[in-house]
Amino acid sequence: MKTLSMIELTRGTGISQYLSSFAMIERENLIILDTNKHSILECLLGITPTLEETNKYAKFNYFNNKNFYELEIFFCRFHNLYIRSLQFPEKPGIQLIKNVIAYIKSLNSLKNCNYLIVYFPFGNYLNEIKQIISGSDYSVVFSEGKPLIETELKSYLETAPESRKRLGFVYTKTEENCENIIESESIHHKPLGILPYNLLIQNATINHKVVLEIDEGNCHGNTIKEVWNKIKGKVAV
Repeated sequence: MKTLSMIELTRGTGISQYLSSFAMIERENLIILDTNKHSILECLLGITPTLEETNKYAKFNYFNNKNFYELEIFFCRFHNLYIRSLQFPEKPGIQLIKNVIAYIKSLNSLKNCNYLIVYFPFGNYLNEIKQIISGSDYSVVFSEGKPLIETELKSYLETAPESRKRLGFVYTKTEENCENIIESESIHHKPLGILPYNLLIQNATINHKVVLEIDEGNCHGNTIKEVWNKIKGKVAV
């Protein structure tokens, strides 16, 4: 099982649409670990987080020293798994997340899954990117379509150039930023792709639909699938 960290660098990336699209493509071959409960993502994946629904799904107990975390594992409408814990602090530590990942990989019932996506939401982990990259098979930074590279990230890539093989960028393009240059020229790192974030994406989200469900064979759907195939190619054996 390959660990893929998805880091939201800026707001307005539409990352929930892209993660749920990856889930729709891979189905039972993919697991999503949400480090900070994301209601939009849960909605797109078909999760109904009520007490009655929660009791229907599998729960695993994870112990970290003296702390107890109940990991909730939901079966999504695309036949993959979504894992969360309402007992995580607002910002779980990187070491805790690494321990949970190791625990998930140790479960025999999940060994047939090929990919584990770990979602790091906006604003929570900019200062821990080095640790995230070192603990993942591959990491992807999602950012709006501007040449925006945070100082911490740029500094790390300049001092550890070998890390570039384990890190990719995905930009999202809106009408407002479409004139900007979509390139990380300052660190000589070509993005994996440019994903659209427009009215179609927004309307799909409002209607609780994954964009691939309404645009699978057209421009948006093809772009999303191309980016996902590039990400998979980075961790291919």
